[in-house]
Amino acid sequence: MNCQQSLLGLSVLLATFAISGSTAAASPEIESVEDADVCAVLSNPLAYNGKLLRITGSITRDFETFWIESSKCADFQPLWIEYGGSKPADGPIWHEGPEHPGNEDAPLLVDGVRNSVEADATFRRFDSLTKSLKRGKRARATIVGWVFAAGTYQDEAGNTQETGFGPYGMYSLLVIKKVDAVSRR
Repeated sequence: MNCQQSLLGLSVLLATFAISGSTAAASPEIESVEDADVCAVLSNPLAYNGKLLRITGSITRDFETFWIESSKCADFQPLWIEYGGSKPADGPIWHEGPEHPGNEDAPLLVDGVRNSVEADATFRRFDSLTKSLKRGKRARATIVGWVFAAGTYQDEAGNTQETGFGPYGMYSLLVIKKVDAVSRR
C-alpha cells in the first residue's frame, strides 16, 4: 500500500466517523407533531390513538375535571389531561389513571409510549393558571401531546378488555408534552 492509498483510506475513515458522530448527536428520537383540529380529535379519538398532536381548545380544571374541549363540538366527550413526566397533574387520583413513576427523571409510560413534559415558563404558567380557575371558568391553550383513545381491545389471551382514563376510565387521554400557548378566556 502506498502513501497516497493510506491517506485516502484515512480520509474515508475520518469522514465516516464525522458523519456517524454528527448523525448520532443530531437525531435523539425525532418526533413528528401533527396539527389537528380539536373537534376532529374529540369526534374520533381512535383515529389519533398513539399520535403526537398539536391542538387548541378550552381547558376546564376543577375538583373533578381536567380536560380539553371546544364549544364548537360540545356534544363530543372531552379528552382527559395528564402531564408527561414523573409528576401527576395534581388532580384527583382515579383508579383508571396512568401511574406516574415517582422517580423525578423517569417519563410517564402509557401504552408503551414514554411521555415527558417540557416544564418551561409556558408550561408553568399553564399549570398555575388552570389550577386557579374557578368553577365554570376556562382557559384557552395550544398543547402538544400524545393521544391515547379509550375503548375495547382483545388481549393476548383473546379476552375483551376495556381501557380508558379519568373518572371510571370513561375518557380518552391527552398527555401533555409541551404547552405552546395559554391564556384566560
